[in-house]
Amino acid sequence: MCRRSRIRSEVGAGLSLAACLTLTALSSPASAQGKRSCEAIEAFMRSARMSAPRGLSVVMDDGTMQHRVFLHTSDEHDAPPGRFRDTWRATVAAYELTKILEINLMPPYVERSVDGTPVSISWGLDDVIMDDAQRIQRNVQPQDLEAWDRQMSLVRVFDELIYDGRAPSDLLITKDWQPWVIAPSQGFRPITTIQHPGNLVKCDRKLLGKLRTLDKDMLTRKLGNWLTPGEIDALHVRAGAIVALFDRKIAATGDAAVLFDLDRSGAPCSL
Repeated sequence: MCRRSRIRSEVGAGLSLAACLTLTALSSPASAQGKRSCEAIEAFMRSARMSAPRGLSVVMDDGTMQHRVFLHTSDEHDAPPGRFRDTWRATVAAYELTKILEINLMPPYVERSVDGTPVSISWGLDDVIMDDAQRIQRNVQPQDLEAWDRQMSLVRVFDELIYDGRAPSDLLITKDWQPWVIAPSQGFRPITTIQHPGNLVKCDRKLLGKLRTLDKDMLTRKLGNWLTPGEIDALHVRAGAIVALFDRKIAATGDAAVLFDLDRSGAPCSL
């Protein structure tokens, strides 16, 4: 994975995009091994042997497969004034939230102990062609613009839900034009307002239904290992605010102008 210069889990400092793609594909080309379920990827990352780190990247090997993964070790408990805490815990919580919402927007992240210290480990994506900052700079447009716009509508809803302040370079694009959110390590800020309500124009019908079902008890059970009670409370309030915003739009303009049905014909959460 490649990302902006702010140090996060996906690459070590100084890797170019080409170098990053070469490293990610090491020993495990998708064409040779086919699709893997996210459950299988999670199990691999929790148990496979790890090579010596190269920066923040590590090659994992379970005897049948090798793949490059990335470490995130930062775990700020109290951020300085004016900053939000940067922690690996937010990356795992964000990935687990995508599973709750049944949206395929993040590569798998798991918690694992490395040298006695808990960290998050993320799967190195195959077939990355660019990040969104590069897409914008080069003015590259997908062939299926409608499908891309629908995927990006999901990204924008997720951005507002987790309140991370993601930069365009923290969105990777694979050759099938699937966007992937990476390293939301400053997400889940204890803020109850929506950051950019103007970005919420359309929503997948199933995602909106999932947002309606979120409650604090369930979020605490699912995400409480990584988020504080205050972060969970704020997440719950933001979810309600997003639902209310879309409900107002639907009341004003009708379902067809706001909701769409995302194509989910492919295998869910597979890489």
